[in-house]
Amino acid sequence: MLPRIGGLKPKANPMHPELPGIELSRLPALPADHLPRPRLTQHLLRGAPRLRLLSGPPGSGKSVLLRECAGFCPPGTAICWLELHGSATGTAEFHQRLAAALGLPTSESQAIASFLANCARPLWIMLDNLPQTSCEAFDSLLRHLMHLASPQIGWWVASRRRPALQLTRLLLSNDLCEVDARQLALTCSELAELVQKVEGDDSWIDVDLLMQRTQGWWAAVRLHLLAHSPFSAEHLLNSYLDGELLARMPTQHRETLCLLACLPSFDEQLYRTLRAPDEHRPLSELIDSGAFVEPLQASDGRYRVHPVAAPLLAVSVPESHRTGLYRRASQYFSAQGKVDGAIRFALLAGQSDVAASLLERYAVDALLQGNGMSRLLQWRDELPGELLRSTPRLVVLLGWALLLAGRLEEAQGCIDELEGFLERPDDRQHGELLAQWRLLSGQLALLRGHAEIASSLIRAALPELPPEALAQRAMAHLLLIDIAYAEGRLDEAKRFSTATSQEVRANGNLQLEGLLMLQYAGHLEQRGELLRAQRLLARVVAELGSLTGMVGGRALIQQGRIFWRQGHAVAARESYARALDIGLECSDPAAVWAYIGLAEVDASLGRLDDAFEQLGEATRAMQLRRVSAALYQPQLDLLRGKLWLLQGQHQRCAVLATRYLERCRMRPGWRLAHLGLDVRRQFELLHARTRIAAGEDVTGVIEGLLEQIQEEGLQGQACELWFALSEAHLAGGRQRKAQAALLEGLGQARRMGGTAFEYQWQALMPEVGRWIVRNEVDSDEVAAADPGQLSRRERSVLEMIAEGLANQEIAERLHISLHTVKSHAQRINNKLGVSRRTQAIVRAKELGLVS
Repeated sequence: MLPRIGGLKPKANPMHPELPGIELSRLPALPADHLPRPRLTQHLLRGAPRLRLLSGPPGSGKSVLLRECAGFCPPGTAICWLELHGSATGTAEFHQRLAAALGLPTSESQAIASFLANCARPLWIMLDNLPQTSCEAFDSLLRHLMHLASPQIGWWVASRRRPALQLTRLLLSNDLCEVDARQLALTCSELAELVQKVEGDDSWIDVDLLMQRTQGWWAAVRLHLLAHSPFSAEHLLNSYLDGELLARMPTQHRETLCLLACLPSFDEQLYRTLRAPDEHRPLSELIDSGAFVEPLQASDGRYRVHPVAAPLLAVSVPESHRTGLYRRASQYFSAQGKVDGAIRFALLAGQSDVAASLLERYAVDALLQGNGMSRLLQWRDELPGELLRSTPRLVVLLGWALLLAGRLEEAQGCIDELEGFLERPDDRQHGELLAQWRLLSGQLALLRGHAEIASSLIRAALPELPPEALAQRAMAHLLLIDIAYAEGRLDEAKRFSTATSQEVRANGNLQLEGLLMLQYAGHLEQRGELLRAQRLLARVVAELGSLTGMVGGRALIQQGRIFWRQGHAVAARESYARALDIGLECSDPAAVWAYIGLAEVDASLGRLDDAFEQLGEATRAMQLRRVSAALYQPQLDLLRGKLWLLQGQHQRCAVLATRYLERCRMRPGWRLAHLGLDVRRQFELLHARTRIAAGEDVTGVIEGLLEQIQEEGLQGQACELWFALSEAHLAGGRQRKAQAALLEGLGQARRMGGTAFEYQWQALMPEVGRWIVRNEVDSDEVAAADPGQLSRRERSVLEMIAEGLANQEIAERLHISLHTVKSHAQRINNKLGVSRRTQAIVRAKELGLVS
């Protein structure tokens, strides 16, 4: 009995008295353990296209799917099933077999053509296993028959190759429904269902591992289920490929396919370079023949041999032939200027000296693209150390890679190596080499918390860098911008950022421009301008397209953090998860922030165990990639301390915070990597909150931190401090002051759009939620009387702005710095909900704050 599939019931197909055909009982039988696949049958049975084409390599399950669809033939429709066995078929033989299948008394071409053209009743002609090799005469005949056939005839074709049937024209006229090899592959759920069907409930088979080994290729799955071990399955697969594919191919074609199987990927030009001089078969013919050659990516122009079949085919290639193949591939990529490919194949060919020579052509900005950094680190492990230390250019390149990968101790080794080259008096490029040494040393100093030393080294290096060192100069400016932002020198940061952005944009370097945009987005985020930061990050994501590499991963991390601050936990988790995959793949130590983000989301949902597990995973991942603990451990310990506070482990948190504060005294410029937050302030706040839990009054400490943060215009951190101040006042019994601090922090968080602050502190202080509900009306009344809740100093600055005084004049009248005036003006704008000075004046007059 035929199975019910996808809500459809197989129909009986009685012979129509006026229409030839065969009954369902005469069709090939389905396997006893047949697995129905509704996603494919429903796709093929939808509508009434002229041609339904099932194309894929041997063992893809085409014939079984064709037979399954036959079971759903509509009532009154006859089926003509013709098995062609994949062998070459002449036109006369095909006419004879088709006439017999149709039940016609003669096999003359005119009689067949007349029948097809005048067929008035529904008919499915199902051709299984077309000739394996391309045959223009056969394809031309089939194309002719399809063209003249009545609209009542539907053609079903299962073939290893895509026949020349004017498929594009059929597609444009909506007369083609095609299922290719990728669609024919089993999905994970289908594979699990098949294993259950074949093996039963007590199956020991790991479905995920089976999918990894077979990629859903039907024949491979079946043979693995039949085999007793992976080794016997491999033997069965080899036998299958020999009998179903290789034995039927011409010797020259078989050798070409096996050579291509040795390559991770290839394109048309590389294929032409590697094939034998007398080999004239185009790549398109090999692809369409169903010989396991498939596109690597859509519209990419690159191909590969199916990853399951490739190692089985490649093993037949002698080692000497394979080495020669890799050498030619390396030469090809080198001539094309594609250094990655040239190095990869030089290493496969055992040419370490050639690989090292090619590595000197590797640019520093290539480390930011895709998996450039992880590839370089892999090559470093494969190449002999003496080759890597043979030239200063290689040492500089590796130094940058190690710094970007967060391997600070190993990067120090490269810097020490460079000092050896600097001691050579005959070095004609001494000035440039010294500049590179200073840049690397400055980057390392900044990562270790010595901002003043870093700034001095970087500034000394810049004049000596040659014009072609665009990436190094841009990276130097990025470091100086970071330092300027941290020290409050915003004008200098903006000047550096503008100049660098113009230079990298003129050179069309999207990766470097992306880094600059991410840096500015991070600055906006810290100043509480979440919407502006979000728009800028969306632009970065759009311009980078596929979001691969370090810049794409970090953009997603920052997006996730803003989503989280806005209270969008689901969107934040999605961004963090994607960023984590990218970061780990390209060896970016910033992946630790993705783990931290996921842990924060878990903690907000009350899943503290999951949050701690995320931190543990982060530690393991960083250790596996040999990232220096000094670079990522503070970030993880800071969140770990906050989680301990939620658990009530205040003493444990106090010990942690005290230990870090002692370290901060030795490293005055220490900042959290990839975020720029001052480590000392973060752990001072953490320590203050542990002291609150111990019954101490730390309002003075928090107010001091709050004043510093507000002076620098860091609204995001100010919100957290307002809530902490509320916590401190509440612990001291000062409920009015606690409520006032809470409302100030709440108002600022809502103006920023950072509702996550509210959720975070409600989890820690249940009183927050009760106060918010109880004081909503009071808060609205206060806002009506004084919407901005301006401080006395802010009111003074606002009055002088309304008088038309410039910032410098206000600074002189109030005896404060110009930067402080700008900070007050920014806070006034935020509180009044405006973006410009003129708007602030108008709004203040409307509210009666100034006359």
